[in-house]
Amino acid sequence: MVKQVWIKQLWHRCIQASVLKQNTGLLILALFGLFLPLNRLYSSWEQLIRLENNINEQQRQTIYQQRLLQSLEKKAKNDLLTPQSAALLSQINQYVQSSSVNVKIQNSQWHFSSSAVLQLRMEGDFLSLNQFITDILQKFEILRLSSLKLFKPDENLAAYLTLRLQLTKE
Repeated sequence: MVKQVWIKQLWHRCIQASVLKQNTGLLILALFGLFLPLNRLYSSWEQLIRLENNINEQQRQTIYQQRLLQSLEKKAKNDLLTPQSAALLSQINQYVQSSSVNVKIQNSQWHFSSSAVLQLRMEGDFLSLNQFITDILQKFEILRLSSLKLFKPDENLAAYLTLRLQLTKE
């Protein structure tokens, strides 16, 4: 009831107001009426820009990942272990185990990154280690010596050797 009275009083004031005040009031109401849709339009436009930026970033990431995948697939095709090279690895392992009579193999491990690498840690006298390295490189010409570290910690006969042999392309 009080609301209705208040609205009627406001309406009578608006009608009795001067033309300038009426026009100003209508202009304010029109601007207020336009403000809400314009505000929603601006918010929607900002959201659209954010979504487009997210889509563009996701497309860039997708393109990058596709290129990376293609590169890895190409590399994998080039570096795949063939049945022949797998058999060769088995032969090399058997040879290492059987020919290490005068040397003690502490660790023998294959690493596969860009190519197959055999890492050996051995103990023995210098001549036996030298003979072992010479024999394995002569028997398997596909192996290349990539690193060799020789340690002789004290005056006893034992020398310690860390050896990396890389399997080259056939």
